[in-house]
Parts: sequence; structure tokens; C-alpha cells
Amino acid sequence: RFETTNELPHKMVAKDLTCLNAFRSGTDFAGGAGLNIKGWFSRLDLIRPTIKNCHLGFGAGVSGIVGISGILIEPKSSTPFQAVEICHIEAPHIEDVYSDDLLYVIDQDGINFRTAGDDPTIDTPWPTQFNVNGGVFKNCWGRSIKSQSEASYIDNVQLIRTEGNEHNGSDIDLQTGGGTVSRIRATYEAFTPNWVVTASGARREDKLVPYTVIKDIQVVIADGESINAVANLANRENTRQSWFIKDIIVRGGSVDYAVRMTGGDVSTNIMTLTDVNIDKLNEYLVWSGVNNFSDDAKCIIKRAFHAGAEVAVFRASSASSPLLSCEDVFGFLDEAKVDQVGSGSVGAFSRVDK
Repeated sequence: RFETTNELPHKMVAKDLTCLNAFRSGTDFAGGAGLNIKGWFSRLDLIRPTIKNCHLGFGAGVSGIVGISGILIEPKSSTPFQAVEICHIEAPHIEDVYSDDLLYVIDQDGINFRTAGDDPTIDTPWPTQFNVNGGVFKNCWGRSIKSQSEASYIDNVQLIRTEGNEHNGSDIDLQTGGGTVSRIRATYEAFTPNWVVTASGARREDKLVPYTVIKDIQVVIADGESINAVANLANRENTRQSWFIKDIIVRGGSVDYAVRMTGGDVSTNIMTLTDVNIDKLNEYLVWSGVNNFSDDAKCIIKRAFHAGAEVAVFRASSASSPLLSCEDVFGFLDEAKVDQVGSGSVGAFSRVDK
């Protein structure tokens, strides 16, 4: 464990750190990680860390509070800004983060990056940036990467699942803010996650954070296995959010949706989905939860191909009436590209085909 308690930020660079066989036997131990870094850092660079075989004992986890991570990075305190301001992790290899209790399915993360929270007086992004460049994450039973930074950039990462338990979460989870997730190669042989990437938007209304871009995601799923969606857009704020998704390929098993959108009363200004190739869709290309789109919002879909049985392009919730634009979509129902699910009327929902 590395910790600084100073009142001024430090810089830290560490190369080729290795941790093997971390074990959390109970809930009363601080930290809970193969590598735990705590404090206020202006910059933290971890180059080629290797973490293997981190696990929880029976009864050692408390949902959402106590778990184990391959790498846990946490703030000095709850005071805004007293956390890692810029974090850069290059080429990590994290393997086998799990629980001895097969019924405990969360809080076993490859990397868990935490921040101290928002300063309500500041409207611009809280000055933290979380970067992961390259690396392999294998059999992280919770999430491979969890970030609470308002600007996260995950690039050129390999995700592998060959064993584990039935997990109902995301492999890459951007819990706050936005950023870019790109060049992801996921191989799911068993115990698939629900979603490859989750992006949740800002923590509070009117917070200015980067829009989320998800691009170049290639997923291979074993026959007989499935995932719910490649991108799960779970907007947290009450103001508009926009999403940009492109270059999605799913081979092998099935996926319910390319994009799943939730968020209750929040609205979306624009969502673009381009260059999609999926072997087998179970339900729709895009699934929209209640009120994700306001009346003047836009969903733009271009160059989407589906090789399996024809399904509708879009599932529209009741009480939403955005503009849907489809261009060069193949393998979908010709006369039912839009499907209404739920009570009420879709209203002015329209489709433009080119």
C-alpha cells in the first residue's frame, strides 16, 4: 500500500510493480486490493503493473462498500480535489479478481478508481483525469475497469472471461462524467457481463463534463452465450446528454441490443450509432428506456448490418417522440424498423430513410 497524508499533492511514478495472491478474509481490513494507492497526487503513473489472484473470503464482502480490487486508487479524504488529479496506467496485466463465495457477484474489480466527490460550487469538470492505455484484464468477476473520474479515457484494452460467476454488471463502468472508450477487444467464453461499456453521465445537474464516445469495440462471444448490450447508456443527470458510438462488431453468440438506454426522467439530445456489424440480435438494435428522448431529440443510425433473423431497429418507449434517422441499415424488418413497447402513444415519432 502507498499512501500520502500531506496537505500538498505529490507525484508518483512506479514501474513493473507486481502483486500476487492478495486475500481479504473479513470486512474490517482497510483497503482491500492487490495494489492500494491513497492520497492527493497531482499525477500518478503506473507502468506495466501485474496483479494476479486477488480474492475475497466467504462473508468478506459488503455490497457496494467492501470488496477487493486488483488496483484500488482512492482519495486522501472526501474534501474535493484531494485525490489523484491525473492518473495514467499503462499496459496493466490484471488476472483473477474473484470471490470464494460464488453467490457474491460484485465488488471484484480489476481497477477501481475513486474520487472525492463534486464541489457543488464548480460547474466545470472536477480536475481529475483517468487514463488506461493498453493492457489485459482476465477474469475480473466484477468490473474490469471502474472509474469515478469526470473525464475517463480507456484505449487499446483486452477483456477476457473464461471463468467466474453470473455477473449482472458492466465490464468497463464509467460511473461519472464522460470521455472515450476505444479499441476494446473482448473475448467472452463464459460468465459474460451484461454490458461491455456503461457510461452514466455527470453526477449532478448542469455539470459540464465531456460527452461520451464509444468506438472500435470488437466482441467475440462463445456459442450459447449472450450479453445484454455492447453500450449501456445510463444517464444520471436531469439535463441532456449526448452519446457517440461507432465501429461495433459482435461475432459468435448473441446480444440483445447494440445500445441500451436508461435513465428514468432524463433526456437525451442526440445519440449516433454508426458502422455496426452483429451476427445475432435477440431484440432490437437500440433499446430506449422511459423518457430518454425528448420530442426534439435525434437518434441517427448509419451503416448497420445484422446477419441473424430480422428484428426492429429501434424500441421506442411510451411518452417519447424523437426523430429517428436510418441510413443504409440491412437485416432489419422493412416495415417495422421502429417498434413501440409500453403503454401510451409514441406520438410524433418519425423515421427518415435514405
